[in-house]
Amino acid sequence: MFQFSYISFLAVSIKHDFYTDKICRDFDYVPLPGTSVLMESFGLRFKNIDGRLSIFQQQDENNLPFQELDAKLDLFFKVNVKTDILNITEQYGSGKYFFSNLKTDGTYNTNLTQNATLSPADGLAEICSQQKVLNFLPRILNTITLRRLSPGTGWSVLGQFPVDSKMNSLEIRVNNPGLYQVEKNLVAGGKEVMTFFMSDELMKSGNTWSLIHLQVKPGDKNLAFNVILTPKKSVWQYFLVEMDGRTGGAIIPASLEVTYKADLPSRYPGNMIIPLKNAGTYSDPEKKYVNAIFSAGRIKAVYLFETADKLQLMEGLQPQVKIRYSNKEIAGKVTIPNRSMTSTTIIYKL
Repeated sequence: MFQFSYISFLAVSIKHDFYTDKICRDFDYVPLPGTSVLMESFGLRFKNIDGRLSIFQQQDENNLPFQELDAKLDLFFKVNVKTDILNITEQYGSGKYFFSNLKTDGTYNTNLTQNATLSPADGLAEICSQQKVLNFLPRILNTITLRRLSPGTGWSVLGQFPVDSKMNSLEIRVNNPGLYQVEKNLVAGGKEVMTFFMSDELMKSGNTWSLIHLQVKPGDKNLAFNVILTPKKSVWQYFLVEMDGRTGGAIIPASLEVTYKADLPSRYPGNMIIPLKNAGTYSDPEKKYVNAIFSAGRIKAVYLFETADKLQLMEGLQPQVKIRYSNKEIAGKVTIPNRSMTSTTIIYKL
């Protein structure tokens, strides 16, 4: 009886500085149906393990691949978001995005660490089917050129189509899924270039945040890929609202302060000033926000305190924000922004 074992073949991690260990566990990876069939035929298995997409290769009793890769394989995985992680991410706010280890010059990357090199088209303009109609105004184009990205050779021309004065559309159909480029040559001079990933299967994959394309070749083993999400940074704003007839008397603005402190092992800055902002320096959105607060009625004043520097949200021990008036603490534990909030604006009624 054969005894099979499995060794690590490939891993993909999405990373974000919010986490102490950088590993983002907020996504599920799901192979497309065609990829599942392909992996099965070559003894490849996948699992979601501790936030990573992990692929294993089946080995025989001699610790050799049970089914050797004898050709390049294109593997496609949907990436689904499980939490609110995109609230604190600078780019890639909503799908579909296309990440790949096949670069725009057709060369192949094996060990990637940055999103700039992971994808030939981060935030691809469109994932479309293998049959697409290009629409354009009459008499503005001379020709349309269609190219396909081929591994190792780069962009190759599949066809060049003349455009006459009566044409306002052109239908293109490709036999194989892949990355394609459409170049429109303008009558007035110059070119317009658009890039599409054309795949009937991807179009049918349903709603998903992004798609990962991994090309593997004979001889590959223990590959590692990373997608780096840039943390969103923003100022923290505290709008302190003074009500008419407030108990304790009217507020003297100069005696009001918002304090901040972060003790070790917090990853936030240890100490930081949150000064009162001069109303004369409010931005237009801030003016509108303050006016909206006043519209609730019975509001005497609104005071905006704002961090001098932009901050990113981080996991672990959180800083303490307090409100003091005339050197006395009137609020010892004020809410701070968290990853579930879509903004870092907080309203506090005095």
